[in-house]
Order: sequence, then C-alpha cells, then structure tokens
Amino acid sequence: MTVENGGEQPANDTALTEDTKTNAAENTEQTEGENTESEEGQQAEDEEEIDVDGEKFRIPRKVREAIAKPMLSDYTRKTQELSESRKAFEGEREGFTKEQEAKRLHFETAAKVIAYNDQIKSVDDQLAQYAKVDWQALAQTNPALYEQHRVNRDLLRDQKETLKDQRDTAARTWTEKEREYADKTNRERGERIAKAQAELPKLIKDWSPELSLKLQKYGNELGFSNQELDETVIRNPVFARELNRLRLYDEAAKKQKTQQQFQQSQEAKPVTRVGGNGGSANARRTTDSSGDGLSTEEWAKREMERVAKQRQAMGRR
Repeated sequence: MTVENGGEQPANDTALTEDTKTNAAENTEQTEGENTESEEGQQAEDEEEIDVDGEKFRIPRKVREAIAKPMLSDYTRKTQELSESRKAFEGEREGFTKEQEAKRLHFETAAKVIAYNDQIKSVDDQLAQYAKVDWQALAQTNPALYEQHRVNRDLLRDQKETLKDQRDTAARTWTEKEREYADKTNRERGERIAKAQAELPKLIKDWSPELSLKLQKYGNELGFSNQELDETVIRNPVFARELNRLRLYDEAAKKQKTQQQFQQSQEAKPVTRVGGNGGSANARRTTDSSGDGLSTEEWAKREMERVAKQRQAMGRR
C-alpha cells in the first residue's frame, strides 16, 4: 500500500500542476486584459476631441491645454484691453454728452435773456401808452374806466419788475457759465502752449527765440499773420518744423542763384590783352601771340624770361 500510494502520487501531482498552470495562465490573461482595458480607459480619459474646420481629431489633453493656455492668455489680455477701451470710450461719450447738454442749457439761458428783454420791451410799450393818458380828466369823466386802466397799469408795472428779476437771474447764470467756459478755454490753451513749447526743441535742432522770430518773419512773407502762425503752431507744432525746412530750402536756393549770377557776371567781363609796346611794362600778359589764354604758371615763366632778357640787354650796353 505504501509503495502503490507512493507510486501514484506523482501522477496526481502532475495533474495538479497542469491545472495550476492552466489557472495561472487564465488568470494572467484575464489580468492582462483588465490592465489593457484599464490603460485604454485611462488613455481615453487623457485624450480630448477637438473640431478643426469640421474635421474631428483626438489629441492628448495636455497638448490641448498647452496650446490653449497661450491662446487663453492672449484672449484674456485682449478682452481686458477691449474692456478698458470700452470704458474709456464710454467715459469720453459721457463727458461729451454732458458737455453738449451744458452747452444746450447755456444757449437756452441766452435765449431766455433775449426773450425776457423782448417781453420787457412789450410791457414798456404798453406803459408808454398809459403815460399819455390824462388820469385826472379820466377819473372825473369815467371813474369806472379810470379804475380799470389804473389797475391794468399797476399790473404791467408789477409784471415788468418780475420780468426784470427773471432776466437778471438768467443773465447772471449765463455770465457765470460764460466765465467758466473762458477759464476752461484759457486753461486748455495754456496747456497746449506748454506742450508745444516742450515739443519744438525736439522737432527743430538749435531752437531758440531768435529762430522763432526768423520763422515768424518768413511766415509773414508767405502771407500768414502772427495770430495765424501762433494758433497753427499751438495746435500742431510739426508745422513749425516744416516751415523751417521750407525757409532753409528757400535760403539755399537764393544763395545758389546769387552765386550763379556772380559767376555769370565774371564770365561776361572782357579779357585785357597787352600788346608788345602798349600798356605798362609790368602789366600781366593774359594771352600769347596766338591769342590763347595763359595760365598763371606760363605767364610767370614768360615774365621771368622777359625780365632776364632785359637785364642781359642792359648789361651789353
């Protein structure tokens, strides 16, 4: 029994081993399948589908984020700039609207002053008619009519005083607003002048008060008044630079023309010729016997030869 049992035991062990291997292989395949499915699921989660011109692509989420991040940053920046521009525009529009409304009210106030003056004049014309009435005679002849006209006259006087008060109030409002506009205009003009004065040295080299006077004189020659020149330069300092360039060009053209005229006048002068026995003995000969002009060197050479010959002739004597 012991021997038989001992002999059969390996067979059982072999069968168990094979079953174990089979189970292990199945478990391994199952595990690998589960891992593959897990990896595929993880990969699917890490990818994202995008649409490019109607065609769909799947790309890694990190790639999409890497691409979208600078685009999102740029979009955020542009959105902020657009928001700031919109706020600035809204502020300017609101300021412009308020300014226009203030001007409208200002014109309406001026119109009210004119209207009040017209009404006061109409009342004065009616009161002038009552000034011609003989009140004493009217009271005696027609007391009822006298009382009616007297009441009406007093009402006109009261109306005139009321209109004068309303006109004076409107006139004071208009004057104060007009003073505000004048102060604002002067302040803005002063700012523009300061800005132009700061820009001119940058635009024109060697800018100075003397150069400013030269430009003013040149502008007057072109037909501009001093006021026109000042206002134009204040509004646009570049005008001064261009005016100075034109001035320099004209000065250079005049200088060149003057030089050309001088050269032409020199060329037009007749050439002095000295004959053999005529003229001074020391006069320079500008031409030879053939009439050709002599250079300074040729003339000096011939003059030295002439003087040498004269000395030799005197020595022989």
